Amino acid sequence: MINKKVMVCHGGLPVEDDVTLEMIRKINRFSEPAERGIMCDLLWADPVPQNGRHPSKRGVSMGFGPDISKRFLDSNGLGMFFI
Repeated sequence: MINKKVMVCHGGLPVEDDVTLEMIRKINRFSEPAERGIMCDLLWADPVPQNGRHPSKRGVSMGFGPDISKRFLDSNGLGMFFI
């Protein structure tokens, strides 16, 4: 987090709706990531130009559209995120 308004992560956004920053903070980052779940999504989800969620070409996590990004940012009081 940068100034409590910008989130930076390796991958993208969680597949589940209503994931909070507090839930992300509680992830045990010192473990092997599972094939699905919040940690997996933060590592491997990809942005796509279409709204909604779409299967990932990686075969893990999902692609997420601008509407998913906006909903995550709004619900967590963030201004932007970088991947």
